[in-house]
Amino acid sequence: AVVSTQTTFFSRLHFDVFFSFGTCWGSYPVINLCSRPEFKAGVSLHPSHSKICAVIDGSEEETLKRIGCNQLYLSAGNDHENCQPGGLGEQVLGGKLQIEVFPEMIHGWVTRGDMSNPAVERDVNKAVTMMIEFFAAN
Repeated sequence: AVVSTQTTFFSRLHFDVFFSFGTCWGSYPVINLCSRPEFKAGVSLHPSHSKICAVIDGSEEETLKRIGCNQLYLSAGNDHENCQPGGLGEQVLGGKLQIEVFPEMIHGWVTRGDMSNPAVERDVNKAVTMMIEFFAAN
């Protein structure tokens, strides 16, 4: 109900296209919002929705099947196998999903990585740039 109220409000202001991004457990709202037709793309940075779907929805696969727009997973090397190439996300979403793996990074690097580490700084910058470019292309 909250999302419907918000999208109705913004539609009155002539905002009719929405995007969503989230980090960690924030990937769960991303994939759920992206089942709504007004959402045009979603980005999940070091996603954690696999375990959350199992608890809340009972099936990550069924949740993913409802997604109607393009998705980008920016996964750390140790993120859940479902969010890696060949995983459940790719199996269900097919061409609607782009996955970029950051093999040197561990879960949470975008929001709590040590930016004094050159590798973390490099990959945070790359992830944010990829997210902006992905939204621009969708």
